[in-house]
Amino acid sequence: MADFLRWAWAELWPRIGIDALDAVAVALSTIVIYGFYVLLIRVLGQRLLARMSGFDAAAVVAVGAITGRVTLGHTPTLAAGAIALLTLFAMEAVVGEMRRFARAEHLFDNRAILLMIEGRIQEDLVRRAHVVEDELRSALRRAGLHQLEQAALVVLERTGELSITRSGSPIDPYLVEGVVGRERIPERLLEDLD
Repeated sequence: MADFLRWAWAELWPRIGIDALDAVAVALSTIVIYGFYVLLIRVLGQRLLARMSGFDAAAVVAVGAITGRVTLGHTPTLAAGAIALLTLFAMEAVVGEMRRFARAEHLFDNRAILLMIEGRIQEDLVRRAHVVEDELRSALRRAGLHQLEQAALVVLERTGELSITRSGSPIDPYLVEGVVGRERIPERLLEDLD
């Protein structure tokens, strides 16, 4: 029985285990691909994080497959998968802590972007955000608006969602602090807190 267990372990370990050098390679690959992913999100914008079309869902599946293949190495094993997951969770924890500091926060997160003011589309900011007008119209319909002018502001949030502030009452300036394009908002729309 002992011989069988030794034989089974010798056969099984190469399929589920990993040596030290490969473990380091998996961890480093995971860190690099995570950094590259964060960079792509920063360059291409938070629109990638919004509601997904069928094409976007297919792209996410492809990204997952590429990421998995790159991080796990030539012959994926159980141990390599565990190391990659542990590294990803550690990276998330580190980035989460770094986001608490104002200087580091902008490295990882895009700022919210103003897309519409009083029903007028801000074309340059819409292009910058990689939002197509059909997505904008869809968000306005979901919000139950009947006229463009009913939208005082439409903002692409850092999460990729579109938020809509309805016309009719002043907007607290605190709510648009740090939003790209905030300087375009007419003062008459902002609440006078003095």
